[in-house]
Amino acid sequence: MARTKSINKVDSSIAKTKSQIQELQQVLRQLEQEKVNLESNEIIGIVRRDNISIEELGEIIKMFKINKKIEYNKERRQTESDD
Repeated sequence: MARTKSINKVDSSIAKTKSQIQELQQVLRQLEQEKVNLESNEIIGIVRRDNISIEELGEIIKMFKINKKIEYNKERRQTESDD
């Protein structure tokens, strides 16, 4: 059975769309990496500006994680009590 022009046109559109999607996914990955790099540079700038030592930074991160867990548990208890 011969393929019609319509089918060939749709196949062509599909291939073109897939190609565009791949290109956009690559752009997205690059933008996400750029964001990570900018965030890292911002953090490094803050650490240097405030003369924070590696040890102090470690303690700050630990405190942040502990606080985050506490907040999560509070929210969870509040949700459970609302039910």
